Amino acid sequence: MESSKKVLVSLMLIGLVAGCGKKEEAQTSVDPVEATMESGLSVISGMADEQAGSGYAIMNKSLPSVWDVLAPQAAVASSACSRALSSSCVSSRRSASHNGCSVGAGLVTLTGQVDLTYSQSSCLMTNNGDSVTRTYNVQFEGPRGATLSLSSAVETDYRGSSYGGGGRLTKTASGFDLEVFGRHSQLVSSRGRQLYDVSVRTLSPLSISGSLSRSSRTVISGSLEVNHNLAGFTAVFTPTNLQWSGSCCHPISGSVSVSYSGAKTGSATVNFNGCGSAQVNQDGQTQTVELSYCE
Repeated sequence: MESSKKVLVSLMLIGLVAGCGKKEEAQTSVDPVEATMESGLSVISGMADEQAGSGYAIMNKSLPSVWDVLAPQAAVASSACSRALSSSCVSSRRSASHNGCSVGAGLVTLTGQVDLTYSQSSCLMTNNGDSVTRTYNVQFEGPRGATLSLSSAVETDYRGSSYGGGGRLTKTASGFDLEVFGRHSQLVSSRGRQLYDVSVRTLSPLSISGSLSRSSRTVISGSLEVNHNLAGFTAVFTPTNLQWSGSCCHPISGSVSVSYSGAKTGSATVNFNGCGSAQVNQDGQTQTVELSYCE
């Protein structure tokens, strides 16, 4: 009887994995609102996590059924990829080169380069005004069954505006200011279909109170511009008390006010009530968005 139960459980897991694999392969698009939210929030988390030394993590939204069986937590932090912060300080810089290292028990692989350039030759941020600039060119293979490319190189958005340069964290008396000079993300399916192309920059610095670690990180103000270059619209995010937790690489509480222009207009409010998803409220309609990856 015990043997029969083990066989049954094994067959159920195989069936779930196979079924989820088909669902992942069938994904041919990403909702534009979801894409802008995912890209905008991930750049905040990525910059803070890099300097805090938090492990790389992913959101396993493509395998909901088998994930409930194998791992209750939606955020998977196990990683063979080292953060640039753990490297030696050489001429005010710390760097990390990745060559297909594993994130989230092999669900995602990471390739590319991340550089941290400090205002202090010691690569430390102990005094108010000390800063670090993060630049990168990396590819994550796996999110949404596709390949995600993130670059701080200067590129052009759908309006013809050019910007880039990564981002900078500056220590302040109450925490940190986060500036995004320019980040471009592209998600391409395994069949070569471009799922989204998004450009991000801050219009005013994002103010982080407390420390950069997830357990005590709160974004209290600032303005972030997110451009969906395929759909041709701009979303401007204004955060209010966005809070993280040690077990989640996305905000778990707080809200974001959004103002749209271009092909999509109007305003919306986004509320976070847990890890990996949010509620977007616009014109009396509510939409749930799922956040699939962390940077």
